[in-house]
Amino acid sequence: MAKISGSTVGRLRVAVPDLATQDRIARILKCGDAELRDTLKEREKLKSLKHGLMDDLLSGRVRAKDVEDAL
Repeated sequence: MAKISGSTVGRLRVAVPDLATQDRIARILKCGDAELRDTLKEREKLKSLKHGLMDDLLSGRVRAKDVEDAL
């Protein structure tokens, strides 16, 4: 692999979107980040609920038959 000098990198041309396009992309990503955070919070709540239910079932505090009847 050939070595790349700083002057070679400095001469590279990189396409950059205009500011309006960058702002639009940033807004879209911000919405996606918020949705991802909400989804991860919901996932953690469900994992906690699952852990509690499994503990109840495995300890015998709640019988599987009782759970079926509740559904």
